[in-house]
Amino acid sequence: MKIIIFLNTIKHLYKNYSTISRFASHERKIIKNTELGDEEYYQFEKFLEVIPNENKTYIDIGAGNGVNASCTLQLAKSKYWQGILFEIGEIYTLTYNYKNFSNIQIAKTKVTPLNIENLLKGFNVQENFGFLNLDIDSYDFEVISNILNSGFNPYVISMEINEKIPPPINFYVKFNPQLSYPQGHFYGCSLSAAELLLSKNGYFLNHIYGNNAFFLNRKFYESTHKNSLKDIYKEGYINFNNREKVYHYNKDFDSLLNLDYEESIKFIKEKFRDQDGEYELS
Repeated sequence: MKIIIFLNTIKHLYKNYSTISRFASHERKIIKNTELGDEEYYQFEKFLEVIPNENKTYIDIGAGNGVNASCTLQLAKSKYWQGILFEIGEIYTLTYNYKNFSNIQIAKTKVTPLNIENLLKGFNVQENFGFLNLDIDSYDFEVISNILNSGFNPYVISMEINEKIPPPINFYVKFNPQLSYPQGHFYGCSLSAAELLLSKNGYFLNHIYGNNAFFLNRKFYESTHKNSLKDIYKEGYINFNNREKVYHYNKDFDSLLNLDYEESIKFIKEKFRDQDGEYELS
């Protein structure tokens, strides 16, 4: 009997080696706080320091596995922050990785513009919560629009943009429950579209870092720079360190950086001809 149990154990370990190895790797990264690829967090860390303790709630929509390239892992490890994480694709890995954190709640659900208000209210999220991270590689624009229209006004917002589409192009993917995302380069919204939406709702763009844009609530922060949107885009994406290597998959869109407005519109329409009607462009 002991031999059978031993052989079955070996069989189980063999079949699940990759999963066990991945979990072990994540756990090592959490404990050692290395190899995380979480540079995004340090782009806004100083802005979180001024948030009152009673507002230190963060919402992470599209949390992934919660470790690799996570901008909220450091908050999950903090005793001062409470977190609500939404994920559908890597939910089991995320749940395992965060098993020892007591200040977080994890929801296995697909976030859409139609359910986001009820989700946040269902978790009793306060209107002026501390930090929102949005990274769902799809209809992010309409999700954040409905968050703001529902009366939520977080202190700091980090959202992934479709970095390859430069100012002044306004582009965003519309919500369609029949489609799956991302579809190659077809996802998210341009920096111009994000900036226009959030500026109308009381935010200013502080800076971008690669494909992440950071917005601060004017109620709580004062803008100290006068850079134009094009300058911010140039500094944060075009001049991004090792951009051509990091964003090598954007190579066939790089010509957009040198086209005028009318040429850019034609270029994007041609690239997304298979998604006609599924996006806004101006």
